[in-house]
Amino acid sequence: MWVAKPGQSAFAFRTGYSGTSFSRWIQNYPGTHTFYVEACDSSGRCAQSNSVGVYLSERPTIPSVPGEPDVNWDLYHPAGSSVRVKIPSIAGATYYQVYNGTSSTSTSVSRTFYSSTWEYISSVSTGPNYIRIKACNSAGCSAESPPRRVVIFTTPSAPSASVSPVYPSKNATVTVAWNRPSGMIWSGAYFKVSCINSAGTDVCNQNIPHIGGSNKSAYSYSFTASSVSGYDIQVKACNKTDSYCAGSHVSSAYVLPAVHGDPGYNVDWDFYYPQNTTMSVKLPQSLEGADSFKVFYYADGSSPQLYAHVPKSQRTIDVNVGSAGKYNLALASCVSSNSGGAQCSAQSQARTIVSFIKPEAPILSITPNTPELNEEVTINWNRPNGMIWSGAYFKLSCVTDTGKDVCNQSIPHVGGSNKSQYSHRFTVQDIAQFDIQVKACNKTASYCTSSNTSSFTTNPAQHGDPSHNVNWDLYYPENSMMTVNLSQSLNGVDSFDVYYYPEGGEVRKVKHVSKAQGKMDINVGEQGYHTLQIASCTTSSSGSTRCGELSKKIRIVSFNNPQAPVISVTPQVPEVNGQATITWNRPDGLIWSGGYFLVSCKADAKLEACGQKISHQGGSNKTEYSHTFTVPNADKLDIHVKACNKSDAHCAVSKKTTLSTTPPGHGDPSYNVEWDFYYPQNTTMTVNLAQSIVGADSFDIYYYPEGEAAKKVDHAAKTQGKVDVNVGAKGFYTLQIASCSATSSGGYRCGELSEKIRIVSFAKPGAPVVSVTPASPSVNQALKIDWNRPDGLIWDGAYFKVSCVASDGTDKCRGIDIPHTGGSKKLEYSHELLVTDPTSLDIKVQACNKNDDNCTSSAVVRRTVEISEDFAPENNGKELTWQTVSGATSYVIESAVCAESCDDLLALEWSAFATLAGSDTRHKIVPTENQFYRIKACFGDGTCTQWTYIIKYTPKNKTIFIHTDLLGNPVAETVME
Repeated sequence: MWVAKPGQSAFAFRTGYSGTSFSRWIQNYPGTHTFYVEACDSSGRCAQSNSVGVYLSERPTIPSVPGEPDVNWDLYHPAGSSVRVKIPSIAGATYYQVYNGTSSTSTSVSRTFYSSTWEYISSVSTGPNYIRIKACNSAGCSAESPPRRVVIFTTPSAPSASVSPVYPSKNATVTVAWNRPSGMIWSGAYFKVSCINSAGTDVCNQNIPHIGGSNKSAYSYSFTASSVSGYDIQVKACNKTDSYCAGSHVSSAYVLPAVHGDPGYNVDWDFYYPQNTTMSVKLPQSLEGADSFKVFYYADGSSPQLYAHVPKSQRTIDVNVGSAGKYNLALASCVSSNSGGAQCSAQSQARTIVSFIKPEAPILSITPNTPELNEEVTINWNRPNGMIWSGAYFKLSCVTDTGKDVCNQSIPHVGGSNKSQYSHRFTVQDIAQFDIQVKACNKTASYCTSSNTSSFTTNPAQHGDPSHNVNWDLYYPENSMMTVNLSQSLNGVDSFDVYYYPEGGEVRKVKHVSKAQGKMDINVGEQGYHTLQIASCTTSSSGSTRCGELSKKIRIVSFNNPQAPVISVTPQVPEVNGQATITWNRPDGLIWSGGYFLVSCKADAKLEACGQKISHQGGSNKTEYSHTFTVPNADKLDIHVKACNKSDAHCAVSKKTTLSTTPPGHGDPSYNVEWDFYYPQNTTMTVNLAQSIVGADSFDIYYYPEGEAAKKVDHAAKTQGKVDVNVGAKGFYTLQIASCSATSSGGYRCGELSEKIRIVSFAKPGAPVVSVTPASPSVNQALKIDWNRPDGLIWDGAYFKVSCVASDGTDKCRGIDIPHTGGSKKLEYSHELLVTDPTSLDIKVQACNKNDDNCTSSAVVRRTVEISEDFAPENNGKELTWQTVSGATSYVIESAVCAESCDDLLALEWSAFATLAGSDTRHKIVPTENQFYRIKACFGDGTCTQWTYIIKYTPKNKTIFIHTDLLGNPVAETVME
């Protein structure tokens, strides 16, 4: 190898080398060094290679000491892991030397790195590790950096955990407490709390940090036990990750399910089982949180024994009930934890289970010992020993010799009643031999014991009433055929003996007939009474016939036609549309049942007015019959009655009675004149013709002076509607009407005349005589007008017209009409008028009959009314004042209020306001709008003046005087300031 240093000749610094490479220390001689190689053989011949130039720089200084190694503050690492360290960047350093050991001087690990990156350094052992770094170059290495302490850890010790309470109630708080175990790192350690319920759900699932700096030695966590469940609770102490955890012992808390209910539900309330059989116990599927059940089954009187602990999912468990005796069944509800533990609530109430065997045999008896067909039989038996309380029963059989069980009853044993005797009744409906037996059974037919057997034999029952067989038809025409229907519903009967013979004669059987024939016909014989009887029979297997007793006797009547009835009719001459009654006797020969009468009433030999079929009431001993009918509109009626036995072919007819009729009577004629009995003389009265009288088609009108003979004035057809009659001269008259109807010959006939009514034909009445007081009236003083009742006033519809004509032409009485009260026999009349203004009055009274055309006037009486200043009350809004009235001992004041309109003073209701002494001339009032007052002066003898003024207060100090007449009618109004 040859080298040429800068500025020097080449020299060989290695010769005779047989390898392919070598190294050589080059002195610190800066500049370019050129190298080449000669390859030589053994003879010394050489060949030179190409040359390579190498520049050598000047030798550097040693780098500075690095700072404390950067591990990104990750100071805790699990054992066996590497620590990630940042290789620093130090000026002049070309590589770095990294050391790790259990002390700050240990170099158990030494690594060299040539760049500034993050690198992994192996840990040495558990506990503190100290990492240092040197910065190096060709000049050498710096001193070690300050050490970085990193802790290498393993899994800590397991904590000790406790749970309280162990048996919380649902939704109670459960507290988990634990210690801080050794081996937990200062930072990054934590506790992992799990509370696994029965469903496998962690209801806690908490990571709780270990607080290294607090020196805290005890920890706790609380959760709510929100469901019925077992809770497996564990606390793990962890260093940094779940891979370095140590778990505590698993503790359990249990929210227990509710105490199991009545076990009766689990066995479907079936507490009785044959000995050594299996009882199926159902496990509840809806009891909250319960996932298994403890089943307790043990002999009655002994301590509870666990039979099995069964998971809920099994749904049922079969329990062998054991030998005969009493046992107890109880259940406890359980809940399991996820780790396999289980806890149960208290036992339920116990139910008694009875394991049974067959009962003893009952003892049976029957009454009567030999019953007849259709007779009731009573079967009696005792309750034998060994019958269970519930589910036991008696099996009753009543088997005929044909194998038919006519009882076939299962009768429950009534355990709760302590009933010791039982019975059953049935009616014997078969003709046969009966074997009767009772079995006492416990729950099923396999556990029955039979009683003794009682037997009896029956004959056919006595046949029922033969009336049914002839459909209750006991009456037949002589020598006709009677059909006897044969009963088809009698059990055990296949034939009948039929007996028919004269009543009181020898009993005689006419025929033995098969039930299948259905019926038979018998000739009833000559007229008279006969007897029918029937016996029920049955045929034995040998062909012999056995019959029951004969039925009751029934009478069969063989009849002919009855005799004719005798009739009478009232009245002899009935009115059309009136009532007539036909009466007749019950003739001999009429049968008891099925006899009847046919009543005929033919009008004019054509129209049937009766046509009635009336039953003969045989059971009532009724000897007379009648029929009432409405008389038709006919001249004559032909009447007869037929007496019949059972059909129209067996009738006898009465003699015919012929009646003549008369038209109907007319009612009160007042209706026809519309109750108007008063007419001016020689005028026309309208008589309306009645349209609703049945049978009347015309009327005779009678009108004549009262007290004279009746006189017909007109005959009018009903269709005419009305008739006008002249009432005649003044006087009293009578009106009557008769109803008439046309006859078949073309004429007409009339009924009786109606009642009489009085018609008054009147003229004008006489003039009344009038007087007026006082003779010299003053303003606001009442005038009294009196008059008599003149002759000629009619009783009803008369009246008086009063007029009081003032000087201005107005009628102050306003033409008032005062009725004449005819019924009161009143002879004198009067009218009062209050005059409120000075005037002269012409007063007269007219007496009028019915209307103003028939009036007669009185003479005119004139009175002059003047103003008097003696008594003039005033109202100033605060008080009423008046002048003293000579001789007055008191003043009476009345008031009235007008709520709305004050025009109609007749509507005012006056009430007492004040009564003052005769010396008073004023009285205070409260100003009220629409308040009215009136005043009168009274004297010691009890007399008083007329009411003076009606004083009304109005605002603005105005007083309104309303002047009225004696009837209170307003006639004038005066306003004064």
